[in-house]
Amino acid sequence: LSVRILLTELLGRYPEIVYDSHHRPYLAGREKHISISHSRSLVAVIAGERPAGIDTEELHRDISPIIHRFMNAAEITWSSVAPDPSRAQVLCWSIKESVFKLMATENVDFRSMISIDPVGSDNLGRTTANFRMSKETVSIEVHYLFEQNNVITWCELP
Repeated sequence: LSVRILLTELLGRYPEIVYDSHHRPYLAGREKHISISHSRSLVAVIAGERPAGIDTEELHRDISPIIHRFMNAAEITWSSVAPDPSRAQVLCWSIKESVFKLMATENVDFRSMISIDPVGSDNLGRTTANFRMSKETVSIEVHYLFEQNNVITWCELP
């Protein structure tokens, strides 16, 4: 319900949301691209003319048991020396989720296919994520915002 209310505000009308065979949402008629995310306490939606990805995560989420599955060695190194390593690691997870949603590619290995440039400790900012496909790498600008107990990340194709 929250997603539909947000999309109604963004689009000016009540949207018809359809899901593809991979459970990715899109608007009937496909007049705009959308991406949707939610945590227990927040809903995030992005709609635009170009493909986009959005994610939100609660900061208290403990992802330390899985960081070696989705973060590469460089990301583990720079996030470990951040002022708040746990916050930096949740941010990395969220950035990779946004990029994954944006690229709409199957069988993505977050650790080897998506790499993130070091991120500062500001509450609002942006960084670059590189998405490696077989013969090509796409650089994607990813924005982030820390709000209450959540991080929100979003990106779109250039």
